[in-house]
Amino acid sequence: MINDDSINNNEITKSESLNGVYILAENEGEIDEIVFLCRSLGVMPLSYRDRITSLLENEGLAVRHVSRKAQKYKSEIKKLGSKCVLLFSDTSSAYANYLARNSYSIVIFSKSLTSVNKSYYHSLASYTVSCGCLMNRLHQMFGFTEKLYGIEIHGILNCGAYDFLRHLYYKIIFGFRTGYADLPGLYAQKVMVPTQEIKGIYLEHGFSDKNIIVTGSFYEDLYTGLYKKNITEYESNEIDVLFFSQPMYMYLGSKENWIAEVEALVDDCDSEGLNLTILLHPRDDYHYYQHLEGKAKLVSGKRLLRENIQYVLKSKLVVIKSSTTHLIPLVCNVPVAYLNYKGIFPLCDMTKSFSHGMILTKDNMLNNVFESVLTRTGKIVKKQREYLKTIGIFDDQSTKRIRELILDKIS
Repeated sequence: MINDDSINNNEITKSESLNGVYILAENEGEIDEIVFLCRSLGVMPLSYRDRITSLLENEGLAVRHVSRKAQKYKSEIKKLGSKCVLLFSDTSSAYANYLARNSYSIVIFSKSLTSVNKSYYHSLASYTVSCGCLMNRLHQMFGFTEKLYGIEIHGILNCGAYDFLRHLYYKIIFGFRTGYADLPGLYAQKVMVPTQEIKGIYLEHGFSDKNIIVTGSFYEDLYTGLYKKNITEYESNEIDVLFFSQPMYMYLGSKENWIAEVEALVDDCDSEGLNLTILLHPRDDYHYYQHLEGKAKLVSGKRLLRENIQYVLKSKLVVIKSSTTHLIPLVCNVPVAYLNYKGIFPLCDMTKSFSHGMILTKDNMLNNVFESVLTRTGKIVKKQREYLKTIGIFDDQSTKRIRELILDKIS
């Protein structure tokens, strides 16, 4: 998580706090983002989970805690007296959905800047997982399917009977409603998005132009601030290749396909005499990769954002596969390549975000890419900086714009 010495310089003083403005904190994996936004915007976190409340209090934040019990939660939300509530999604949970429908709510678009684009949404619109005829029909009857571009999408909710009954309970108690798949904001008054491209996707789905506001992404300010605070101390070349792993074996049809791709990278590094560090995803099973020890250094467990940035700053080349960590080497001016030895294409196909020479394939092995890194780092980084400008604004003012829009609402 973010500590006091790793926040940007735009923190709001107590006297500048926006009284009556809350941001819903639901997921442990979003603590860093919540802490950053609370300190940068001057808002208070709202939590219904003891664990989340404890983590935020450990970061020095005052937290408005409400009950997790449905009826008590609804009662406490009505008594909250909020001027405005900020959400990352208004359909991520029954709690967020109820809050969005019973408060003045603003959704801050927090999807990946590097992988969520128009191509992604078109791919998602064709994504269908059959839960069986009976469960599919039940999902349709009770409104548990989601849509994109007029296409009904199955498989967004888990297919199990328990999950269906849980969502049915939420529908009865909270009035829970689904929306557009991975396109939050249907029940919010405003949606703040990073780019005109993302705004265009909302407009294609019937959202009002005046309610979709391009502010840039707070991630731009968060990552840039952390980069500036760590570059002097941690920039080095002690790691030849750094790989951000993903638990792809959980999603792909065959576990062997994914591990074969990782093994190809490990063998490639070994044959070239390059040291390799693999940062395992928090959901990765360490034992799945354990046989690679000796040829690669494995780093498991949850890491702070700051720690990921420090690893990147120590590296000559970063390798990813459909990972939101793609943004880190881009911001840190470190060359990044895409792993595609085995031609595995998950839902988020990020190959279009890379030049052909920075995609690792059987015809463009690591020796070619690494040689380019050693001889053309400046040109590679320049191209990456140009790409950044296509996915965001990157002027260190995105969070400030978000705050100003909130001020306009509550003043």
